[in-house]
Amino acid sequence: MNRRLASLILAVPLTIAALTGCSGSAGGDGDGGWPANVTENFLTSCEESSGGQTAYCECSLETLQENFTLDEFKDMEKNINDEKTQEVLTEIISACQAEIK
Repeated sequence: MNRRLASLILAVPLTIAALTGCSGSAGGDGDGGWPANVTENFLTSCEESSGGQTAYCECSLETLQENFTLDEFKDMEKNINDEKTQEVLTEIISACQAEIK
């Protein structure tokens, strides 16, 4: 999978998860302190946009949760086209691609 496509696959779930589930506070019943609806929305959207690459989506979500609070995740979504955000996403994509090969 090329990086541009992979970035798009990850960016879509970021946007959808933020729009549909980030209205709650940082404490929740989802992994990493994220509300369950945010994690579920992310995985569903990622799997749809990646053609069912569940392992890639789970890796991406776990990496995001391990490294970012819910508020930081929201900020990434707001700045999805920012160069720094794109660098972070590229790092996540590369790590998860290497892990699932």
